[in-house]
Amino acid sequence: MATKSDYDLLEWYGGHDPDKGNVLIGNYESYGFHDIYDDTADRTLRVWTEDYSLSKEDALVKLMDHCE
Repeated sequence: MATKSDYDLLEWYGGHDPDKGNVLIGNYESYGFHDIYDDTADRTLRVWTEDYSLSKEDALVKLMDHCE
């Protein structure tokens, strides 16, 4: 997920399943579980923040590590 200046690695844990390009609002730039709001769909969801404030390259590496 891209934020204004960085990338965050979030794992969806329930509630609304967001689509690519949806605008997510909430305090998820700290480790752990967070309930956030999908402004595009007007729905809430729960996520786990795996990491945050990453460069695009670091976010891609960490994402690929989780996919193996």
